[in-house]
Order: sequence, then C-alpha cells, then structure tokens
Amino acid sequence: TLGLSKTSIGIDIALGVGAPASGVPHALRVEPNPSFGGVRFVLEDPVGSLAEAEVMDLLGRVVRRLGPAPLGAHASIVWDGRNAQGTRVPAGLYLVRVRRAGQVQNTRVMLLQ
Repeated sequence: TLGLSKTSIGIDIALGVGAPASGVPHALRVEPNPSFGGVRFVLEDPVGSLAEAEVMDLLGRVVRRLGPAPLGAHASIVWDGRNAQGTRVPAGLYLVRVRRAGQVQNTRVMLLQ
C-alpha cells in the first residue's frame, strides 16, 4: 500500500515562521505587468509609511534596491528596469520583495524585450 497523506497545494500562498505582522496586508499591484521597460509597484495603503523594495533574479540575487522612501497614501515605487549599476536588465521574470509598515509582500514582474 502507498502511504498517502492528506496534502493540499496552494498557489500564490505565502507561508512563514514566527509571529505574524500586525494588521492586514494592503494590496500591492504591478503596473504594467508584463512590461517593456519600467514598472510601478502601487501600494494601496490608506496612510503613508516608509517602503522599500528589492528586485531579485530567479536565483535570489538582488538586482536593485529601491528606497527606503517615505510614501503617502496610495503611492508607488518606480523601477526603471535597470540594475544597481544603471544597466538595463535582460528580459525575464523577476521577483520583488516590498517591505512597509512592518509587513513583507512578494510579487513578480515580467520584463519583455
């Protein structure tokens, strides 16, 4: 017999260890996605806060750090599609980690040629 267990798989579900951050995470959008150049990470916070973002390649290497920047309500962080040295990054999928108000959110960006 097979030792099958009851397992469920969730798509786009974040799991973590430790105490959860206070409050409910606010929406994070990427516009446009996919993109031929720069993108905006739109933060749907009702109040202002400090925010920073890390853009990473699929191996987890940081391509560019943005911020920290004081943002007002419903503000955005802009990434121009360039690395820390100012060179345009190759087309592909990039992972983005946004930190704000004690919360961390992850999203993805697809850059096209």
